[in-house]
Amino acid sequence: MLKVDNLSYAYTDKYLFENLNLYLDIKTITKVSGSNGSGKTTFLKNISGILQDYEGEILYLNENIKDISSPNIFYAGHKNGFKDNLTVRENLKNDLRIPVFDLDKIKNYLSDFGCEVSLSTSLGNYSEGQKKKILLSLFASVKANLYVLDEPFSNLDDEGIDCLNHIFWQKASEGSSIVFTSHENQGKSSQEINIDDFKND
Repeated sequence: MLKVDNLSYAYTDKYLFENLNLYLDIKTITKVSGSNGSGKTTFLKNISGILQDYEGEILYLNENIKDISSPNIFYAGHKNGFKDNLTVRENLKNDLRIPVFDLDKIKNYLSDFGCEVSLSTSLGNYSEGQKKKILLSLFASVKANLYVLDEPFSNLDDEGIDCLNHIFWQKASEGSSIVFTSHENQGKSSQEINIDDFKND
């Protein structure tokens, strides 16, 4: 599904990582680890097609990702991308990452996460943990070939962690692949890559 070949990325004259190689097959859950500032978020943006000023090559479904206008990739950064002054419903309905808005499906996932929120209430009234569960319910409702998630386990309670791990394996069993970062020992994966292994200090 995804092949990363000799990927390097630099800010000004300093490389975050160099000559990173990765092969991501279908039904694979990959955890990206590394120290703070190692380039985990940058790497996720590279493989999502967001940051393209890298060295090396990224092939998605055997095609250079730079040549694909709309790859079927769902990306969620460590910031939720929502607006606190809008209601939960407005945030979800206006999110460009949702190709088809399925409110019933999102509600079901909110329930699975144990997240009791009112769709007509401004998002700013909710905690960071509740906001994360809203974002993850959105992610779970979307069908994509590849999901790229930055720190999805942060601000989650034990119930949320268990639920997200279950969703990960459900997505993988359906043929999708997932790449995620985690600072802590959270998230079950089928393979792991440490960005610190690709530094040339």
